[in-house]
Amino acid sequence: MTSNGRREQGKGDPSKGDLGFGILDPQLRSPGYWARLRGNVMERAANELYRRRLLRSVGVADLLQSWARMLVPAAVVAAATAAAAADRVAPASLGATKSGKE
Repeated sequence: MTSNGRREQGKGDPSKGDLGFGILDPQLRSPGYWARLRGNVMERAANELYRRRLLRSVGVADLLQSWARMLVPAAVVAAATAAAAADRVAPASLGATKSGKE
């Protein structure tokens, strides 16, 4: 910052690399802006961050167990459907081959 406060007014010296963007800093108008912003963001994100921390502790075994809860009943239904379909198709085809010359 220069002695006459040019940086705070947004009139920087381009020859020294100061392009005068200081006027865009919200901290100039409202001291503590960045600390409040960070606090608000962290407060709003707290629930999601907590949920993600819990998910990180889930291991491979937990993942497989959750899949098994859905897959086992579906496999039972699929097996029962296949058995019922095989029962209906198998006797007809077996009867057709045996009924020829007995």
